[in-house]
Amino acid sequence: MSDEHETYSAITLYTHQNGAIYILFGSGGETVQGSLFGISLRDLYCYVMETTPEMLDLQILKSDVYNLKWGESSSLDDTNMIEIMRSEGTSGVMVPTILADINNDGVNDLIVSLFNGMYTVLNGNDLSVIWTTGQMFEGYQSYSIPAPGYFNDDVYLDIMVCLSLGAWPVYHQNTVAILDGRDGSTLWSTTALSQRRMMNSPLSVSQGSHKSAFIFWLIGRRFTLQQSCFLDDSHAKCPMHHHGDHKKRHTDSGSENCNNETLLLDEAELLMVDRDSMRAPSILTRVQADTYRYELTNNENEPNQNISTTTSDKLLREENTKQNTHHRKREVEKEDGSECTVLAATIIATGAVSDIDFDGNLDMINLYSRDAVVLDDMYYVRSSLTIQRLKLHTQNLFRVPLNKNTTFIKSESCHNCNGNSEIKLFNSGWFGYMGLDGDGIYNDGQNKSIKDVLSP
Repeated sequence: MSDEHETYSAITLYTHQNGAIYILFGSGGETVQGSLFGISLRDLYCYVMETTPEMLDLQILKSDVYNLKWGESSSLDDTNMIEIMRSEGTSGVMVPTILADINNDGVNDLIVSLFNGMYTVLNGNDLSVIWTTGQMFEGYQSYSIPAPGYFNDDVYLDIMVCLSLGAWPVYHQNTVAILDGRDGSTLWSTTALSQRRMMNSPLSVSQGSHKSAFIFWLIGRRFTLQQSCFLDDSHAKCPMHHHGDHKKRHTDSGSENCNNETLLLDEAELLMVDRDSMRAPSILTRVQADTYRYELTNNENEPNQNISTTTSDKLLREENTKQNTHHRKREVEKEDGSECTVLAATIIATGAVSDIDFDGNLDMINLYSRDAVVLDDMYYVRSSLTIQRLKLHTQNLFRVPLNKNTTFIKSESCHNCNGNSEIKLFNSGWFGYMGLDGDGIYNDGQNKSIKDVLSP
């Protein structure tokens, strides 16, 4: 790594129009600045094999196209790695760059997502900036990959993005937005109060020529609808409990943190929206939050595992013993227990869409856990894991309203904005974390339905 910073980003392979292949990857993290880097396949091979281009015996890497510069980028060191884009501030590039033809010139462009909430589209020919959101999402952070698809009624790809307002690890609300592929402006957005950050990514499914349905998770929608408070660009003016402070999530039976109203704050819903249902998206599934009540019981005979076993440091062991003499209580589930915590969904993994059983209908696979932080003598997480399969039948999907500060396009002229039109799904789109084929490249496919594809 040229900047010697941490990296979490998966790689993306980019094939330039001239035939040169580049490996793209990001560096940095939540609190570490980073960049988007690229290195050609030839230069990576030479670095790993400790050889030079002149000594290569692989004909595919001896092409003169590898001697051409990609845009205005310049090599950083003897590896010939190039810095394509640097993140501003104190965070990095944590998710892979995805590739799609945004400007309709027949060449895949680079959609770069920075952790600080800025999205930039770079021209695949010369790495020039097509558009950037700049400070539009100032104060937000994002762990998610955008989902390309067609939202408004034109021939340009748009992208759905998911962001959380706040600074790691404390967040206040989540926003889902669809950005116009022509200039990065907001076509549609919705916000919900939640202190559970969004770490999964949205998906899109083609509905035919230049029209897509977008699939995304949203936490706290019904809580937001019920509040008389309001949301703005800086913060949410609503009373909420705080996930970042474990003690505030654990109180006696009279706590407002465990009543039905505040449980809606942690309720997760999987929604599907297109341009005809922007006011009332379809709900695919709902994961409700529950209360978990328990009592703390004494267990005097259980050995204290927190005491140091280092025989060479007697003072440290004695100090640990003093600090942990009370660490003998254990949690026991009890319906009328005096201790209460919230058991709610944690959705980190991005789902995947496919026709699992080859019946001609799309299915969706989700993976999520339901977690609660329990206060015995130490904090620990009570957790269960769920793998869910959904049939994406679209005829009788239940429609749900969004909060009043949702942004809509065509608010005056859209005749089907309440979701009365039928959603027809085809076997192409952005079907997983890295797209349909798992390579980070958006491909329109042939817009055939699954039944057409499976027909002889």
